[in-house]
Amino acid sequence: MKALSIEAALLAVVLTLGGCAPKAVTVSFPLATGREWTYSGSYRAAQQVARAVRINAYDHVMRVGAIEKIGGDEYFVTRLLIAQGAFGTLPLRWDGGNLYHPQGDGREVVLKGTLTPGDGWRFTFEGRTLDMSVGRAEEKTVPLGTYQAVRLDFAVKDEGCGKLWVADGVGIVALEYDAASNGRTTRLELGLSALKTGAEK
Repeated sequence: MKALSIEAALLAVVLTLGGCAPKAVTVSFPLATGREWTYSGSYRAAQQVARAVRINAYDHVMRVGAIEKIGGDEYFVTRLLIAQGAFGTLPLRWDGGNLYHPQGDGREVVLKGTLTPGDGWRFTFEGRTLDMSVGRAEEKTVPLGTYQAVRLDFAVKDEGCGKLWVADGVGIVALEYDAASNGRTTRLELGLSALKTGAEK
């Protein structure tokens, strides 16, 4: 029996798997006043030359506040809180298809509701440009449990790169980020440890 060529073998695998078209996954990002995500995390800073590593553990909290009207649309004002006291605000709007935030006179997509592997988009937050790329669907285990999630790879222009995992009906369940500056690599690892639901609207 004549052996299959590598091209024929690969074609056979593709046909067996039902084709190579990426499978889209639909996710929702619930927003409600009082909803709160708590992420347990660690911060690792390593000096590349000395190879010294410092690890600090702390929590991040993402809390949804009241609704404000911005540019004709209603947005939930979401606060990002860190145990050390630092915080930022990010107005968010979920229209049932995408998660948006206001930008200039319009709005930009922060998270697409339909995630297809290989798809991508770009948005700007606090002067930083983020390029998002959809990875594969996979299980992600965090302190609160194990979720069926979609991995998103992202890059922050001139600053670093990372990945986050999004689960349908939950939101972001984990985040890993590597920032490089002045010869130092900093890694931030966060995993969902508590979830408080608010009043849906």
